Amino acid sequence: MIRFELYENGELSRKVIDELWDQEVDMDDWDYLLFASNQYKGDFIDVDDAQRGNMQPKSYEVGRLLTGSCANGWYPVSNFRGRPGILGVAYHA
Repeated sequence: MIRFELYENGELSRKVIDELWDQEVDMDDWDYLLFASNQYKGDFIDVDDAQRGNMQPKSYEVGRLLTGSCANGWYPVSNFRGRPGILGVAYHA
């Protein structure tokens, strides 16, 4: 079982958002984020053809947790609020 932390738009500081942009996470028009620590990295695979992000969950059900109305993305991050892990971003536009 993967444990996620949920962050809604408005809950992150401008500094955290800028740090994610610096890590090539597209933070334009996002609704919410799901963060999983690096201990769950094995539950994701690298992909080269993603419109946004360069990872995807191995589990179909986990992939369906992102329900934005536009392309959603999963990103490896080295620093999200001081921790490395996987960040799922649901977009609305």
